Amino acid sequence: MSTRCFIGVLCNDDSVRGVYCHSDGYPDGVGKMLREHYSSGKCAMELLGLGSLSCLKPRMWPEEHEYHTFDDPIPDVAIAYHRDRGEPWEPPQMYKNVEDAIRHAGRDCGAQWLYVWDGEQWNFHQASQWVY
Repeated sequence: MSTRCFIGVLCNDDSVRGVYCHSDGYPDGVGKMLREHYSSGKCAMELLGLGSLSCLKPRMWPEEHEYHTFDDPIPDVAIAYHRDRGEPWEPPQMYKNVEDAIRHAGRDCGAQWLYVWDGEQWNFHQASQWVY
């Protein structure tokens, strides 16, 4: 069983835009990876550009000469559903604010944890597990 999470960016209007990540969503997994390898606004926004993720790794992109797919991944490169598995592109999910994301991401994508880049750092929140 995977620990799912939501990786988002806080926008200027306080809305949160983000993507689903299927595996290792706990703070010592995705949380640590985000802090150590994706701690800039540029990285956070570029990460959303990949769309939903199977798993997050230290590198977002393979090198030009590297072959990377869902079935034959490079061990330290993130695996994205659209790029690496050929699934249809889904734009990032939108929530009106962080509290709305906490309330709804658990229901919408099964997230147990939320990570939100606030412009300076990653903040993490445990998702509401309410089902409604």
